[in-house]
Formats: sequence, C-alpha cells, structure tokens
Amino acid sequence: VTGAERDTIHAFDFANDIVQFAAVDAIAAAFTVGSVNKATIDNDLTNIVTAAHLPAHDAVLYTAKTGNLAGHTFLIVDGNGVAGYQTGSDLVIELSGALHTGSISSANFIA
Repeated sequence: VTGAERDTIHAFDFANDIVQFAAVDAIAAAFTVGSVNKATIDNDLTNIVTAAHLPAHDAVLYTAKTGNLAGHTFLIVDGNGVAGYQTGSDLVIELSGALHTGSISSANFIA
C-alpha cells in the first residue's frame, strides 16, 4: 500500500502484534525530519526515506517533522529488496497511538 493509500492502525502493539507483508532482517533507526503533506506523500517519502534511512529488507519508524502531516508516525517496510522508499513496492502504515515502539523487532514481521 503506497503512502497515499496507506492504512492507519490504532494502538498497534509492538510487544504483541505482527505485520504480514514481508520478512524483515532488521529495524533501522527511527527518525524525524522533513516535510510531508497529504497531497504529495509518496514524493515526500521517496525524497526523505532514502537508502540511508531504510536499508533493503528492513523496516523503519518515521515521523514527519513539518507539513500537514507533521507529527504523524509511519511504519515503512521494504517490500522489494531495494533500499529506500519506492512507491507501490514498499508498505506504509500510519500508526496512531502505537504501543511499545521500543520493542519493535524483526519478529513483528512475517511474509
């Protein structure tokens, strides 16, 4: 699901819940930078969530710093084995009130 068509999960619990999309090798360091807007989210994520932030086969928690989605947190999962965010290939889930984010691990993801 692309950024523009993303689902929102309320109270996802990283201590107990699983995402079935792709197996994940590691969790990249969470980060907060850049401007993300509803109308341009896919382009914004492509420019912000680069290979330096999302290695191939990994997942990352990203929070927009500015724009009309400022403060929104997204779980982005590599789905095609290519580092960085690619529209239509990688999974984007908006998280609302996520629980135990410090417990995120590769065990939260299965293919």
